[in-house]
Amino acid sequence: MVERLFIAIEIPREIKELFIPIADELRKAKGKIVPIENIHLTLKFIGETDMREDIIKVLSNCGMRKFVLKVKGVGVFPNVSRPRVFWVGIEENKELGELFSFVEDRLFSIGIPKDERPFSPHITLSRFKFSPIHGLGRIINEYRNFDFGVCEVKEFFLFKSELREPNPIYTKLYSFPLV
Repeated sequence: MVERLFIAIEIPREIKELFIPIADELRKAKGKIVPIENIHLTLKFIGETDMREDIIKVLSNCGMRKFVLKVKGVGVFPNVSRPRVFWVGIEENKELGELFSFVEDRLFSIGIPKDERPFSPHITLSRFKFSPIHGLGRIINEYRNFDFGVCEVKEFFLFKSELREPNPIYTKLYSFPLV
């Protein structure tokens, strides 16, 4: 069965709740807000595939240690004059980079292509189809260096994404514990 899959780290609810005032401001700027239950840190978007069992097999027993993420700051992709994605930042982290490389290498071993772009860890909070009406620069300036806190990464997940209106439905399919 073909499914739309991705690998991600869950963000704790207490950190996600700190995003709510920002989301309210982004809504005023005509952003499409990611529902709080869908907020996560993507390690790898796989896309449409029928390889669920192979993916689980190659990512199981990764042997990597638990680590801590620092959630800090905000920004936009590709740039402020033409924003498409408003994100919350993840401070540079060696262990996160190692986990990303592990996932990329293991998935590549079963024929899933590696990402062409370098890994840029972030949490998507909003998307823009059109240029925001106003206030985006102020939001960025206000939260540019805001410290949202830290979270321990104890596991990562295989998710299924079902595209629905008004928002996709994400379902956890498998948990990969860290040691």
